[in-house]
Amino acid sequence: MNRSFKKLLSTVLSAAVALSLTGFLSLDSNAANDCGYRLSGMAHVQDQGDTPGNFDASTGILTLGTRGLSRRVEAISVKIDSAPEGLEGSIHYYVHVQDIGWMPDFDDYAYSRPFRDGETAGTSGQSKRLEAIVMYLAGDISEEYYVEYQVHIQDYGDMQGFVRDGTVAGTTGESKRLEEVQIRLVKKDESKANMAVNYRVHRQDYGWETSYAKNGASSGTTGQSKRLEGIEIFLSGTQYEGDISYRTHIQDYGWEDDWSYDGQMSGTQGQSKRLEAIQIELSGPIEDHYDVYYRVHSQNYGWLGWAKNGAPAGTAGQSLRLEAIQIVLVAKGGSAPGSTSGSFKHNPIDLDKLGIKELVDTDFCGLGWYYALDYGNDKEYGNVYSGSDCLDLYGEINIEGCYPYTLKFYYSPDSDFSAAELASPLGSVTSGGMMDWCLIYKNGQPKVVTWTSPEGEHDPEYEASDYATRDKKDIPSGYYKCIIYSNSGTALIEATCYVM
Repeated sequence: MNRSFKKLLSTVLSAAVALSLTGFLSLDSNAANDCGYRLSGMAHVQDQGDTPGNFDASTGILTLGTRGLSRRVEAISVKIDSAPEGLEGSIHYYVHVQDIGWMPDFDDYAYSRPFRDGETAGTSGQSKRLEAIVMYLAGDISEEYYVEYQVHIQDYGDMQGFVRDGTVAGTTGESKRLEEVQIRLVKKDESKANMAVNYRVHRQDYGWETSYAKNGASSGTTGQSKRLEGIEIFLSGTQYEGDISYRTHIQDYGWEDDWSYDGQMSGTQGQSKRLEAIQIELSGPIEDHYDVYYRVHSQNYGWLGWAKNGAPAGTAGQSLRLEAIQIVLVAKGGSAPGSTSGSFKHNPIDLDKLGIKELVDTDFCGLGWYYALDYGNDKEYGNVYSGSDCLDLYGEINIEGCYPYTLKFYYSPDSDFSAAELASPLGSVTSGGMMDWCLIYKNGQPKVVTWTSPEGEHDPEYEASDYATRDKKDIPSGYYKCIIYSNSGTALIEATCYVM
């Protein structure tokens, strides 16, 4: 080997060593432009097999899979190699697999163990695509950081953007493969920008929209007579933890029993069933900071008024389709985006079905009035039940001398009680002491229950099942307002609940 070649080889080797050391040193968490943590993972990719992920320390993003090659990801694994700030914890994840569904069973997520700490989620050797994923952090790290993740979806690309902590990324029921997954950690107090509520709908003849509407934009169609059949909603960029939940009133089925949340589909697909109404609500810390408003474009009516925080929007009992929807977050207690009048339409009430005249008054004079909402919440007396915490009156009003109290209650098919409705209560009853009655009971269908003990006085020995077997009468869906007045006519308690 001549001297010139040896010199050239030495120079090349020295440069290679320098480059490798530079690359190694760039992994030091104290290096400039370093995110301060390490993620690693593997993707099982069509035609490629197990393919290590690529972690970019400057952006903090771990990338799994491929882009632009039309290759499905069949399985993934993810773990935290080095946590930021020395925090303890791990990434937990679920995957939605072709022909199989959620692994593990995401619908029963509270009782199923998710994948974690580099475990492989998905399949190998079965040629089955991943279609969606859900991730969240566990341990001390979850107190300081979010995990955010983005998927590149067949035909849709990156339309969904980054989502976080328990939100569904991808699609279900559309036979679309995941081609790439990107994952990063974001410090909670630095994640306050670009907050959005994102939503898209499944439309008659068109299928799923290929992009998400945001922050009050319209999703769906108007002027085309196309029904909505399904909807997906999720939050992004929020600095507060919590979920957005929703359920729909479906042709022939009525209200769904279970709520969907954080990107899951509500409604149907491939059944040609129209959506007729929807409820949307926030839960967790975010509901202390924001209200969610939404309005729908309904057949024959057009745009209805804005509903808020779980109230129904649309129609029931009229066989009318939803055609479009708008959703927006408003700072807690802020003004509605527009009129809230007439957000929910229902057929006129049949007063004879209420049976209000059967409310009973007892002679028993007790220490107070008890109004319990839910028999299942270890509350001794069951008086009002509608399936949600809409009439939370559990408590006691001290009665001195047992002077009369009067209960009046009213009905409205939508959330706004008109002056005429408030001037004409559906029923009233006056008691000199404690009343034993059950205004509304719901067990699959709206009911009115009236009850007194066989002895004509309150008997705390009666269990919830006793209340459930008393006189029941079907009543229309809608809003019921309960007001309790003192003998002087002062309103002591007022509450409104919605009966499905």
